[in-house]
Amino acid sequence: MVSVPIDEITSLIRWHGVFAYGHFEEFKQTGANLQLHRFAMDVKEVIAETILDNPNFVSDFSSKSAG
Repeated sequence: MVSVPIDEITSLIRWHGVFAYGHFEEFKQTGANLQLHRFAMDVKEVIAETILDNPNFVSDFSSKSAG
């Protein structure tokens, strides 16, 4: 079991935070690529449903993808 904190901070007095819990499973090469793609598609769907936006690239919803 793993947990990941997720925070959105817009100012010192305005922020939201949650913890995501799940099971860790390490994937190898092809399986990892497929799982990452599925994860990105699920995130894209959640964004589309909650904030009515339609990101096209992972970098549209994650600053961690920029190297």
